[in-house]
Formats: sequence, C-alpha cells, structure tokens
Amino acid sequence: MGDIYRQYLMAFEFTEEEAEENLPFWKHVCELLNVSKEDVHDSLEKWIPQYWDISLKGVRKCIGAFIRELIQFSRLAEYKANGARIVYCNLPVHPAAVYANKVAGGDRIHISQPDFLLFSVIRVLFGKTELMQGKDFSCLNKNGQHCGRTG
Repeated sequence: MGDIYRQYLMAFEFTEEEAEENLPFWKHVCELLNVSKEDVHDSLEKWIPQYWDISLKGVRKCIGAFIRELIQFSRLAEYKANGARIVYCNLPVHPAAVYANKVAGGDRIHISQPDFLLFSVIRVLFGKTELMQGKDFSCLNKNGQHCGRTG
C-alpha cells in the first residue's frame, strides 16, 4: 500500500514537491480530526470513488483544494504566532468580502471557515460525522448535505 497519506495527496493533484512539503501537515490534520490511516485508505479507495467522478481533473483539483484548506486551517496558530492576522468566516459569507480582506492583507492575512471544514469537508471526504455530534447543523440533511432545511 505504501504511504497512503502521500498517495492521497498525489491522487488529488498535489505535485511531488507539494506532497513532500505538505505530508507532515496532512498527517497532523488527520490526527487532529481523528482520521485514521484506515479512514484515509477507505476514503481514497471506496468513499470518494463512490460519490465523486475522480476521472475528471477538475473534481480531483476541487478535492485537492479542500485538502489544502484543511492543512492551512491546521496551521493557523503557527501563522498567528508569526504575526499574521486570522479572519474567521461563517457560512453564508459573501466571497467578495472575504477576497477583499485577503487582497488587502496579502500574506499577513489568513482566512478560515472552520464550520465549513468541520461539517462539510470531513463528511464529503471521509464520511465521518463524529465531529458533528451534538452540534446544531439544522441546515444539513441526514447525509451531511447542505441545505437540509425544510421550513
């Protein structure tokens, strides 16, 4: 099986260099989110192929963007310790407002949407809902899809 963490990154359009650079951070993300090596394997071999058409490069790049965002999220404390400002956003947020902050702040600003990452990305990449237990995600249906509101 080799290093499943590296295989995961490579499957979703990380270059060799990007995979090498991000591998320790990706493993750390998995630890933080209680995603095991087996979960990573099952996600790559079963879950994602079942729900995503990964024959399409754009789909693989989209999943890669989710992974990159998770990695950035896991490094926010490091960025803050180095003097960067963190902007946390909740859904729904207008993309233009977020982008304006990023453009204005450049590398001194990092933007994160923790609610999106925790209730959407973890579900769609790994099929895990443990992090959602006890939370009010009334906008999600039973499968974790947005928007599950009926009224």
